Amino acid sequence: MADPKSTHIYDNLYPKISNSLGSPANVRKVQEFFSNVKGSGTNFEALSMSVPYKSLFINHRDEQKYFEAIGMTGPEIMHIINSSPHIPRDSWFTVKNSMYMSLLLVAIYFYNKKNMQMFKAVMQLWSIYMYKNVKSKYFNPKKTGENALNCMNYTVNRLSYKSDLKKYKNIEETINKKTDVFISNWFDERKKDLTGKVTDEVLCNMINDNHRRYDTLFKNFFVEFKKDLDSGNYMNVDQDVDNEDEYIESDNVSFMVEKNTQKVMNKFILSTYPNGKIMEQVCEREQDCSMNNLRNMVNYIYNDHERDFEKLVRVIIQVYLFDKKKKVEDLKTFDFEKEMKDYYKGQAVGDKNLQELKEIVDKIFKNSNIKTTRSATINACKRAFYLYTVVYIRYSIIG
Repeated sequence: MADPKSTHIYDNLYPKISNSLGSPANVRKVQEFFSNVKGSGTNFEALSMSVPYKSLFINHRDEQKYFEAIGMTGPEIMHIINSSPHIPRDSWFTVKNSMYMSLLLVAIYFYNKKNMQMFKAVMQLWSIYMYKNVKSKYFNPKKTGENALNCMNYTVNRLSYKSDLKKYKNIEETINKKTDVFISNWFDERKKDLTGKVTDEVLCNMINDNHRRYDTLFKNFFVEFKKDLDSGNYMNVDQDVDNEDEYIESDNVSFMVEKNTQKVMNKFILSTYPNGKIMEQVCEREQDCSMNNLRNMVNYIYNDHERDFEKLVRVIIQVYLFDKKKKVEDLKTFDFEKEMKDYYKGQAVGDKNLQELKEIVDKIFKNSNIKTTRSATINACKRAFYLYTVVYIRYSIIG
């Protein structure tokens, strides 16, 4: 039988979190995690929209660094949650989330330490996770279709200002306002529940309360959105159809660029060393680049420089799907390798994407400590690393 006074989760998680966050370096890691989630190009765009159209993406490697900062792994946290006999049965589905529970306890830690800047940042991050997960429950691109953006805008415009999505100018402001209300309800009005050890029941109630706020937000909006989508009312407004269709199409491609970038990066993160098979293939094509030189460049990105690699992967996929107007399925073909290899041979002048690609590759080469001044070798190494990335993308997409 559940004990409302049990502090099992707090007793097993909070001391470890507190001990680990006693290090300023680990606090900075948590701060960096928050900045990376909000600051990524795709997430920044998604949070700036007035409707919940774009999906939020959170890098797995960033999450792993966050877990390192709090001194625990996701599975360890889940084990502690699982081992508590005092979680109400109706709370289990929502509570069994290592990010929800750990971020809440991290927020409580900063609140206890009177570090209000970090407290509010972590609370926002906690809410972003809930927003992200609940949104995917109601608004999946495969379910809502290509007309979703048009319809969402139409639905928001006709709603009253009782709706948070209508009341606030964008998604980020909606999340921030809802977070402020939650903080007021719990950390101001129910402060006594958070004094000293926090019970399992209170932690579960806090998670469920905030999660319910987002579920209600999306459920209410989805009901109205579905009415407009099914009736076709959103099509009766004056608009430039050609431009609107083009916008929708490019927004769908943006989603696929990010989705496939994350697929590649997830494969990269799970691997612990360079792909020897790909390196051999590449060095056969670029014979002025030795295996050792290519390995040095690839090792650089495995040494905590995966963000440079992620940028490179994203731009390559973006160019292929946007500029080359190819399909996602084509990423699995040799056409992808040929097109992108030929693309790299071009002149960067006037082509911002190619300029960015070459700048990233230049940076990686310069930081790889390859000892050569021979221009033919330098250029071959850069081409080899770029080709390694292209082939790695194709292999990762194939699965």
